[in-house]
Formats: sequence, structure tokens, C-alpha cells
Amino acid sequence: MRTVGWMRIGGISGFAFVTLFFIAFFGLQDLDFPPAGTASPEQIRAFFNHEQSRMALSTISYAAAWTAFLWFMSAIRSPSTAPDGVRRLDWVATSAGVLVAGLALAGVTMQAEILLADPTTDAATLVSQLTLFDASGGLFSITPFPRAAFVAALSVGSFLGNGLPRWLGSFGLLVAGVNVLGGIDFVLPTDWSLTGHPLLDLLAFLAWVLVASVTLIRRRVTNSADQA
Repeated sequence: MRTVGWMRIGGISGFAFVTLFFIAFFGLQDLDFPPAGTASPEQIRAFFNHEQSRMALSTISYAAAWTAFLWFMSAIRSPSTAPDGVRRLDWVATSAGVLVAGLALAGVTMQAEILLADPTTDAATLVSQLTLFDASGGLFSITPFPRAAFVAALSVGSFLGNGLPRWLGSFGLLVAGVNVLGGIDFVLPTDWSLTGHPLLDLLAFLAWVLVASVTLIRRRVTNSADQA
């Protein structure tokens, strides 16, 4: 029963991750960002002053989201009785998941540094703060490849006996492929795209986490009922 309870917590954590991520990510999409490289210090200062509350909410939501993701990740790991090959894939998935969360949280830390800084009118400091804010997003932009490794390792493991259904593994391999293409998109010219949409890889990853969360809850509860 402790295992079933832990899987339920993991599934709930997956839902929490996606919900909080949507609040943080899409809540910032309509912000009127100053033009990078050409914005005046006055425009930058007005932007930070006007959007400070929303940026703070986003930063907190991001931090909570990726903390929930770590709980989800710990619950989806293979049982200790899994074959050696599955356990090795488990380590790949864990390492990739920690890398994704670490890069995202590093970006959150950079945003928090701006929010916690004392108000300033110094032009150089304001330009540096806007550059730092842009760089925080750049860290997350390189996560499609480790996201692909995370999902692919778990998906391959589903065919080798890690406890996840094979249909979820098939879906995961598709999601991993989309994320690889999304990672390549990042370095292509802006008018080129292998996925057709700049957010397709991210949305596919979030969809996989949601489906995996439902699977964690329903599959473990069903197994418990069967054993009884």
C-alpha cells in the first residue's frame, strides 16, 4: 500500500507540474517585453516596475512546478526488481530529468535575482537586468534534448519490463522524436522549422507527463486491487 500511495503522489505531482508550468509559462506570453538591444533604460525600468507582480508569480510557479516534477520523476522509476538493462535506462532517465529541472531552475534563479534587486535608475544595470532576463529563457530553450532522453529512456524501458505499459512507451518515443526535432529547430534560422510550431515539442512533453501521471495512479491502484 505504501507503493500505491507513492505512485498516487507521483501522479498528482505530475498534474501539479503541468498546471503550475502552464500558469508560469503561458502567463508571461502576452507581456509587452521591451525590444532587446534597442530599449531605453526608461523603457526597461517601466517594464520591470509594471510587470513585477506577474513576474514574481511566474517565478514562484516555475520553482514549484519543477519541484513537483522531481516528485513525479521519483515515482515513475522502475521497481528494484527490474532487469539490469532497465535499471540502467532508469539512471539515464533520472540524469536527464534532473538536468532539465536544473536548467529550468537556474533560469528561475536568474529571474529571481532581478526581482530581488534594489530598484535602480542606472542605465547599465537596467540593460544588464534585461539581458539576464533574456538569458534565463535561453537556458530553457536548450532542454528539448535532455527532455527527449528522459522520455525515450523510460519508453524503451517499458518494452523491457519497467512496469509502464508499452502503449505509453510507443507514445513516449514519438514525443522524444518531436523533442529532438524541437532541439534542432533552436539552432535553425527563424524561418525554418522541423516541427511546424515553436512550442510543439514542449506541448508534447507536457502531454506525455499528463498521460504518464494518469497511468501512475490508475495502473498501481488496479494492480493493488488485483493482488487483493
